[in-house]
Amino acid sequence: MHLVQYHGSTHIAFTTIAADDNEVFEKKNRILNSSYDIVAEIKSPDPSLELDQHDFEILDDGKTCVYLAARFHPTGGPDGGGITEAVFQEIDLVSQKVVFEWGSLQHVSPTQTCTSGTPDYFHINSIQKDDLGNYLINGFNICNIYYVDGRTGTILWNLGANSSFTFVDAANNPIDFHLLYTHHVRLVPLSQVNLPHPLATTVSPTTHLALTVYDNAFGGTDAPPTSPVSAALLLLLNLHNHTAQIIERHPHPRAKLAAIFGSVSLLPNGERLLGWGSTQDMSQQTPSGHIKWHAVYGTDEAVIGSYRAFKGRWTGRPNTKPAVYAFAWGCMWPSVAHVSWNGATEVREYVVYGAREEGGPFVEVGRGQKTGFETKVMGERFVAWMRVEARGGEGRVLGWSEVVRTHVPPPIRMRACNEWRCGPNVEVGFHECGLSHAGEGVGDGVGQVVLGD
Repeated sequence: MHLVQYHGSTHIAFTTIAADDNEVFEKKNRILNSSYDIVAEIKSPDPSLELDQHDFEILDDGKTCVYLAARFHPTGGPDGGGITEAVFQEIDLVSQKVVFEWGSLQHVSPTQTCTSGTPDYFHINSIQKDDLGNYLINGFNICNIYYVDGRTGTILWNLGANSSFTFVDAANNPIDFHLLYTHHVRLVPLSQVNLPHPLATTVSPTTHLALTVYDNAFGGTDAPPTSPVSAALLLLLNLHNHTAQIIERHPHPRAKLAAIFGSVSLLPNGERLLGWGSTQDMSQQTPSGHIKWHAVYGTDEAVIGSYRAFKGRWTGRPNTKPAVYAFAWGCMWPSVAHVSWNGATEVREYVVYGAREEGGPFVEVGRGQKTGFETKVMGERFVAWMRVEARGGEGRVLGWSEVVRTHVPPPIRMRACNEWRCGPNVEVGFHECGLSHAGEGVGDGVGQVVLGD
């Protein structure tokens, strides 16, 4: 999932994978607006192609899209079986016509694969179109990054196994460095690269390219790792001398190897956002390697990971309403609201209103600043019915929840419950509470509560 510019505004782009009753997967590239409505669905007009979920880009404010796909051939693979051809297409989003198509079998032999025993000999996982109209792609199982001519499909250069480039140090001496198993390859402007002074004076856009690469350094059991840890790289390619220099190398903050996934993004403030893939890490770092923050999600035992990590400005205004769960331990206890509004990014505060009848009148009984995805707001007293107002900056009303009834556990089973649920065979219900008209709350429709009839 990433942010794209589409028809003049920022949208969300992502790929969905769904299975029908026969377990046949359907994949779609989708674009959502700020209300999370699907405004475009993208899939190849060629039925012989299966969409590949690894990457796609929206170009020219939504005029075209470049995406990955796969075409299976019943012969030509290992042990006499089939083979999967890596494909990318650029498509006109208005006419739905293919503008450009590239297939790996026409340009890269399966004999060059660095992963044995799989029909997916190439495994394309990254695509970018540059300002010259050429394409940068990455093949994990072929251990190569390719720069493809946008008119002829010819490979102009490759970086990886049998590379067009020799890795050198700052003194231009060859070094023993192997770049094979990679993700998320991107060309980046030279202006975003912090070059040492002597080198900066010799670099120009006509002679050099800069690119970021996530170096997994691990391709499975077929070969040993190319490095003890995964790393994020920023490389400088000299197109005349065919040399590659490592300008930045950020090793994994926990010194781990990520078998799959990973990403490198250059932020507008000059720092780097790094997604460490299958090790469940993210970090933000300066070009010199200083870690501004490092987050770990999940556990080492959990089979999870993030394919890529991104950071950007997004304003979400969903068409849904805030979700509310109202609870009280009993009729003498204050009601509590657990509130969330999935996708709403402008909420600053929730205001809780209560009433003794579903139709009101409702009065304010509590408020609280949004504290996370779900916010707990304690009411002043018990209310039988509740609704919540979401407010943004300067008190601007963003939306209202539905009217919900307060859940109260049965008194004889209260020890088996907490604010969210009860134990087995205990159902949280809507137990009737009588209302006293004495004391605090007289005439406000809420009142103090005592046990009922």
